[in-house]
Amino acid sequence: MNTEITEQPKAGVLLIRVCEARGITLPQGAQVPNTGSLPVLQRNKRESFHRKQNWWLPYVVLEFDKNEVLIDALGGDTSNPVYNYRANL
Repeated sequence: MNTEITEQPKAGVLLIRVCEARGITLPQGAQVPNTGSLPVLQRNKRESFHRKQNWWLPYVVLEFDKNEVLIDALGGDTSNPVYNYRANL
């Protein structure tokens, strides 16, 4: 009698949460762009709201298997951006 139990991989959902980053620095010689906002008439209506407001902040590209998610910062500054993002892959 075979008493070994073989566990099979389980299907499910991968939950990933990106909260914040700390201590990000620009490469030597790189300058932070002017963060002044554009007049409303010059803004592209197809852009996401957050990207327009915080376009100068670092973003995250999350890749897993065949999935790719772009995560824009909601606030913070260039060295400590805040994301507060949750993805179900």
